[in-house]
Amino acid sequence: MDTEIYEKAAMEQVATRLLEIYGDRHNAQEITQTVEAVHHDFVGRPIRDFVPILVERRVHERLSS
Repeated sequence: MDTEIYEKAAMEQVATRLLEIYGDRHNAQEITQTVEAVHHDFVGRPIRDFVPILVERRVHERLSS
């Protein structure tokens, strides 16, 4: 599977999980935009295997505070 396609699907899954957790405090658009912004921070990084996990952790931190 192409890395870009994999990451897009993974980011959608991350957003869905975070919406289930934070949906009572943040709307879907805010969560999706935060996932996209954090994911953008990893553009150009050579190792892609852990990007979804790292994005999810950072978004958790942002939405929890």
